[in-house]
Amino acid sequence: MISNPETAPSEQAGKGTSTDPLRAGTGVGHRLYGSDLFWSALRERWRLIVGVFVVTVGTAVVLTLLQAPRYRASASLVVTPDPQIKDTTDFTRGLETLERRTIVATLASIPFTRETHGTAAKALGWSFEQLEPYDIRASVVTSTNVIKVEVEGPHAEHVAEIANAVAEVTATQGHETYPVYILRPLTKAVSADKPFLPQPSRNYTLAAMVGLFLGLTGALTVEYLRS
Repeated sequence: MISNPETAPSEQAGKGTSTDPLRAGTGVGHRLYGSDLFWSALRERWRLIVGVFVVTVGTAVVLTLLQAPRYRASASLVVTPDPQIKDTTDFTRGLETLERRTIVATLASIPFTRETHGTAAKALGWSFEQLEPYDIRASVVTSTNVIKVEVEGPHAEHVAEIANAVAEVTATQGHETYPVYILRPLTKAVSADKPFLPQPSRNYTLAAMVGLFLGLTGALTVEYLRS
């Protein structure tokens, strides 16, 4: 049978332009962008967003509950020339030397030493090993001659006791190092009412933000690749 020459080209053209159902179903050639992509991701991938959000916040809750409480207490000392100095010239020279900051910085290093820790532990009736769970450090308050001794650890009452003991030892050793100066107690450490770590509200807020970001990012990526 001879086909009609007038219809053959049109049939061939029809075959050549037929749409692949698989290709059409995936939407190739119709990428979504901007607000269209965003709303499509929310509509089609909301389960992914919620799932990532819940997992992230749930993980933060578990880790926060497992975190051991940490307490903080601090005592402070002010460095001044020894009032026992009778010579006005020596007293004035002592004040001028403090302005160079090297004296105060040197004195602020005393609370970090093992000797100071051992002496403080002995004053408390502790062994040196009992101080290991506690972080002891010191710093100079900006633009002052005040040294702040700070202690962090697992027990509220003990951090205050250690801070005060270290401050007393620092005052004694500081005067022995620089006899023309004294380290006078400015504030005493007191037991903390509540731990500074963990901070549930901060942890949960950050987890919610991260979970929402990861969920939206994942949903947008999946929707873009599938569009």
